[in-house]
Amino acid sequence: MTEYKFVIPASDAGANAKFQLFMTGADAELLNMGYDGADLLAIVTAANNFDEALFATENARLAYRNQVGVKNEALAAATETIRIWAQRVKTNPLATPEILAKFGIEPSTPAAGPVTTPTDLSASPYANGTCNLKWGSNGNVGGTTYVIEVAVGAGAFGWCGNTTKRTFIDEFATPGQQRTYRVRAQRAGLTSPPSAEATIYFGEGDGFVELAA
Repeated sequence: MTEYKFVIPASDAGANAKFQLFMTGADAELLNMGYDGADLLAIVTAANNFDEALFATENARLAYRNQVGVKNEALAAATETIRIWAQRVKTNPLATPEILAKFGIEPSTPAAGPVTTPTDLSASPYANGTCNLKWGSNGNVGGTTYVIEVAVGAGAFGWCGNTTKRTFIDEFATPGQQRTYRVRAQRAGLTSPPSAEATIYFGEGDGFVELAA
């Protein structure tokens, strides 16, 4: 005797497809099998409610990611402009220490040791379109800035973000899109060579492949 099973996929998209398929079958055959309209309505309502909720969630996620992109572009533009003006203010002969303090320009302190290349970079992608990056300081002192660079597909490396921590979340790791990361350390005007690279590529469904150098 043949046994049958009904498996609901773990991913939201997979579950929604299975619900819609079941609803289609119910619409075609449920009444013919002796069930009534209330039974059919319960199935249709449940399936359609999830479909609508999933659609709303995906739209909200897309809007959020777009807004993060706008913010990051504004941050990069503001950083470039303010850095240029900070340099001009620092070299202005009329700038006293008191005036510099009003701009947030602080006295520099000697660098604590050399700037070294970060180590043990790893990348952990998730199905929600984010990727968690971690690396080792390799002796770099607290307050060191780490510059994260990313290459999409076979493209060239470009700026992804800055942090003084040893972790970073990339909000734009689109599932199914290969991204390769590397990290540099910066302190007191010095920049280290890039770290070993870590590449991610999301597979189909909820799984992924991670290659960490």
